[in-house]
Amino acid sequence: MRTTHRRQLSLPVPSVPHKHARLLASMAAILDAMPELEEQVLSDLTSDGVRSDFGRDGLSAQQVLRLMVLYTMLRTTFEQLEFHLADSPTYRAFCLLGLTDPPPKRASIAGNLAKLRPATLQALHVYVVRYAVEHKLETVSAVRTDTTTVAAPIRAPLDSALLSDSVRVLTRLLERAQKWIPTQMPNHRRRVSHRSTSLRAPKLSKEERETLYADLIDDTKIYVEAALFSATYLEGIDDPKAYLLSIELRTHAERALCVVDQTERRIFDEEKLAPSQKLVSIFEPHTDILCKRNSVVYGHKVCLSFGKTGLVLAAEVLRGNPADSTLTTDAIEQVQSNSGKTPHDVAMDKGFASKKNVVDVKDLGVQRVDFGEGCGIDTEQACGNRRIRRKLRRFRAGAEGLISWLKRSLQMRESRWKGDQGFDSYVWAVIVTACIQAVARSG
Repeated sequence: MRTTHRRQLSLPVPSVPHKHARLLASMAAILDAMPELEEQVLSDLTSDGVRSDFGRDGLSAQQVLRLMVLYTMLRTTFEQLEFHLADSPTYRAFCLLGLTDPPPKRASIAGNLAKLRPATLQALHVYVVRYAVEHKLETVSAVRTDTTTVAAPIRAPLDSALLSDSVRVLTRLLERAQKWIPTQMPNHRRRVSHRSTSLRAPKLSKEERETLYADLIDDTKIYVEAALFSATYLEGIDDPKAYLLSIELRTHAERALCVVDQTERRIFDEEKLAPSQKLVSIFEPHTDILCKRNSVVYGHKVCLSFGKTGLVLAAEVLRGNPADSTLTTDAIEQVQSNSGKTPHDVAMDKGFASKKNVVDVKDLGVQRVDFGEGCGIDTEQACGNRRIRRKLRRFRAGAEGLISWLKRSLQMRESRWKGDQGFDSYVWAVIVTACIQAVARSG
């Protein structure tokens, strides 16, 4: 049985005179003041068709929301969070667990948080921003925007590692398929492992490298052919499990063929592939290749707009690597949509600058906008005198510190949840938690 909140605790937990406990109490008061958040979360928890008014009592929507906030704040694993809830009275009180209530298990916490959709968390972010604006904790008079990268949970995408991963996954799926298919499965796992390990040696001649890759590609193709044959055979079996397994086999076989194709083009044809033509992970195929200050990040680009209090007024998880100059107007429109107000001042770096963006931003109602020097922009007309420009540039520099705070304190440097939807959900969970913390500290 699911509900939006716990009706009555078994025994209340006494408060602790500590600044961290006071911060948690302030955050709890903010969450209590927004019942719309609980309705949004409950809709995700019951989206699989299970009746919310029937069966054993589960975690309420209010508790799941607080578990998400606590999980992000503590930068912990689900197993460690389970221990904290069993050991700490303060965390139990924050998550609405009485003294005699058993703490939720690791699997229960992970399963409930996995149901939170990015659209729901994005709606929660809008509620928090509106709450801050209505209670005059954020004036939205000045906005600073910047972009950053968030890495996906993958290892370095070496061609040999991708081929080895493809064989390993297809082997596991083919073993499951032997329940329905009376055929012998190829067994080249030791040879594939040996080839992929040898390719990581520091000194290899071009001939040795090409020979090892040729053997590795040939073995991968054998598994791909077996997977496609098994998928076709399973599609004719009247069993839902067999049909789902056929989809998995065909999906991973197609990804393995993509890896084989890009490996052959890079190693044998010596062709330089564009980032959009590369598959960097068979487990996280949505991952983009992003270059940032002479380093490469495998993940996604995120655009963030902050207010004076450090509140994230607008955010967007992007696909691909669009130029910052294409995001300028959208960022200001998101701030207007989320807060219901138009900022008076806007500060961004040179990446967002263009003459057209100055006109478009001012057409939205912004009075002063600063992009820094260059790009043929009349800074005095766009922003004002030298004193105002210097003030806005110092204000914009604070966005770097706020992004660093998100990455260090809330671990937004790398997503800890898998999948395309899991990546977006994790980023939005960090943003929602950061906003609740900023509002609690401002109050």
